[in-house]
Amino acid sequence: MTRRRDAHFRLDDLLIDMEERNQGLDWPLAVDVWLERLVAQARGAGMLTTRKELSAALLTWHQPSDDDLVDLLRTYRRRSGRDLLDAPLNAPNVVSFERHGPGPRRAIRQQEQG
Repeated sequence: MTRRRDAHFRLDDLLIDMEERNQGLDWPLAVDVWLERLVAQARGAGMLTTRKELSAALLTWHQPSDDDLVDLLRTYRRRSGRDLLDAPLNAPNVVSFERHGPGPRRAIRQQEQG
C-alpha cells in the first residue's frame, strides 16, 4: 500500500494556485456530456477553462446546509439523462458517447441527442 505524503496549504492561497489531489471520480456518462457542454459554454462566453477547473468551481460555488444536501441528493437520484441534458421528449432515447484521451481538446463538439 502506498502512503500519501503530507500536504499543506495556506488558507490565504487562491484555490487555483494550490497543490492538487486527484479525486479519481467516476460519474454517469450524461454528467460527462453535460460538463463538456458547460466547458464549451464557458469558452463561448470568453472564459478559457478546463473540465477540471469548471468541476472544482461548480463544487465550491455554494456552501450547502444539511437540508440543501438532502434535497440535492434526492433530486440527483431521481434525475434522468434527458432531464440533465434538457432533451425534448421527442429526441431519440440513445446518446452516443465519444471517448476522449487526456489533455486539452482542439475543438469541443456538442453532443447531439441521437
